[in-house]
Amino acid sequence: MSAPTAALGTEVLDVPAYDGARAVMSHRPDVVRDGEGRPLARLGSTGRLTQFRMAEEAGRAARRLRGIDDADWFGLLRRAADRVTTKLDNGDLDVWLRALSAVSGLPRRRAARGLRTAAQDLARMEEILAAQAPDGTVSAYRTGGSGLGWSWRPAGRSVLVRQPGNFPTINIEWLQALATRRPVLLSTAAADPFTPVVLTEELYAAGLPEHGVSVVHGDAPALRRLADQVLWPGEDVPADLPAGKVKTYHFGRSRAVIGDRLPDDAWPRLAREAFAGCGRLCVNMSSLVVLGDPREAAEALAHEFAARPVLPLDDPRAAVPAFPDRAARDSLALRIEREVAAGAVDVTAAATGVPLRV
Repeated sequence: MSAPTAALGTEVLDVPAYDGARAVMSHRPDVVRDGEGRPLARLGSTGRLTQFRMAEEAGRAARRLRGIDDADWFGLLRRAADRVTTKLDNGDLDVWLRALSAVSGLPRRRAARGLRTAAQDLARMEEILAAQAPDGTVSAYRTGGSGLGWSWRPAGRSVLVRQPGNFPTINIEWLQALATRRPVLLSTAAADPFTPVVLTEELYAAGLPEHGVSVVHGDAPALRRLADQVLWPGEDVPADLPAGKVKTYHFGRSRAVIGDRLPDDAWPRLAREAFAGCGRLCVNMSSLVVLGDPREAAEALAHEFAARPVLPLDDPRAAVPAFPDRAARDSLALRIEREVAAGAVDVTAAATGVPLRV
């Protein structure tokens, strides 16, 4: 397998698409830029013909994946995970993490932690799948039936996974699909085309059969139509997909209910929930329902938020994510400013002393 991921200088990465194990760049690659407009990466692109071949070969790859002994299969996944972890430890992925941080607005250390967690999840896929099986074993994912009153019947041989780019740990969605021996057609997100490519490269280096995974960057309408099933984040499902073909995931509507008698550690715990994964996870607290004094609750939580200073993304202590797109930042800030002008109180600003725009 070629290794097309060398950086140009120290800043601009070649981030290929993958037609199976074959890295795909292009003569006119899409360019990923940071918030200042500087180029960070060149993305490989795939045309309709290549996407058609990806889908066709993925269907054939399903039998190869199911033909691997369970011990060998999960051993392969663990080897790939170890390769990612070793590269993180050796600093071999630092240029990737710099690019990921600049594009996504994640603090660099937190981006590294997210990628490490994705590798750890890959390493324990046998445990994860066994926990979801009625009999606590993984054999049915290979054979299709357990003989114990349940069977594994995936919807077809291939699955397209549309990958959100909020935090590297969300890659567990397509890694689980692959671990169940379903060839994956992966459509990456603009905010993070990097993590899926790192994981895919190491899976093939560890021995993944040809076309176990293929990767395209951005939208892939041809693959959506050709895949047997589609996993789609959120509820904004493309109109060209029939309802029976789509499984949605990753909604992000977690709420916390605050009663009138709270344990002493309630506010630090709530703050940790809000900032877990830099606030980019679907399980983050997105709103509070307060049964007591709402102003008191807001001030207590703002006090905990104030303990997390706004720092440069490469600062090891940074925990607060940024908006790389200043237009998105300003749009949100304007909404807040309108509410303040109408009588709302910015409690966080009073507690932290930090202006709305930093």
